[in-house]
Amino acid sequence: MKIRILFLVLISIIFLNSKFLISIGICQKLQIADGRKAAIGIEYLRPEIGGNLYTGMALFFSSEVKLSQTFFLQGEIPYAHGRSDYRAIFDGISSKDDALGNIFIGMKMNFDKPEYSASLGVYIPTTTPGGYIAKDVGALSDIGRYEAFARDWIMFKSDIGIQKLVKPRIIGSLNISPTYWYCTNNQAELPFSPYGNGKKLILHYNGQLWYWGQDVNFGAGISGITNLFEKSIIGRDKSLVQMEFGASFNVGQIKPGINFIFPLSYELDNRLQYVVGMNIQMQY
Repeated sequence: MKIRILFLVLISIIFLNSKFLISIGICQKLQIADGRKAAIGIEYLRPEIGGNLYTGMALFFSSEVKLSQTFFLQGEIPYAHGRSDYRAIFDGISSKDDALGNIFIGMKMNFDKPEYSASLGVYIPTTTPGGYIAKDVGALSDIGRYEAFARDWIMFKSDIGIQKLVKPRIIGSLNISPTYWYCTNNQAELPFSPYGNGKKLILHYNGQLWYWGQDVNFGAGISGITNLFEKSIIGRDKSLVQMEFGASFNVGQIKPGINFIFPLSYELDNRLQYVVGMNIQMQY
């Protein structure tokens, strides 16, 4: 486990010394530059799951449209593919499935002071029935998007963000995102759990620090989710936490990127070794 982490960190250092533009994050946040009206992005995440009995990937299609200097319309469509080779050990048969996740629609507001922002959105319950392997793979790919693969829940997510210039070219950011879950079915599905019901209040948090240069951006961050009023989210863990390293490369209107995610909490570490991701966004 430690050797693999050191190997991936070494790869990221090599990328950081290239001539491309780098940006960080567990996910590539869309940001519209001055003079542009919209941005679209695709992110590919592939988790390395312990035991090699699960494999798969997750895709997130994101968009942001500038309505005014203050308001931005956001949207995201998640998709996951999963495969389990557990049965293959015994009878040579493997299982695989796919799942569309919950579509997210939201509105972001930038205040007069550009370092402050707020947003409010909803996860529409569009997750397809079945696809249990794919949903687990999708949730493991990014716990910051845990809601994307929970079936028969409608979830309202708010976010308050701040970013500050700590030193020349060094920027720190913090986001706090309370999310209210309302169950639409007595046997609603949760990733890693057979069923869930009732109401939940989940708190997302994300802190990042990165270098923002003329040609290069790079950095690291820690993010997590906490179940505020119940004993756990998965197993014995009330919170799930992960560390992120990321990079993006600025080529005109197109920005490709890479990112690495490592689990820090007990239950995540039992299931997940690391996540490798690639992303690309375009502004127009």
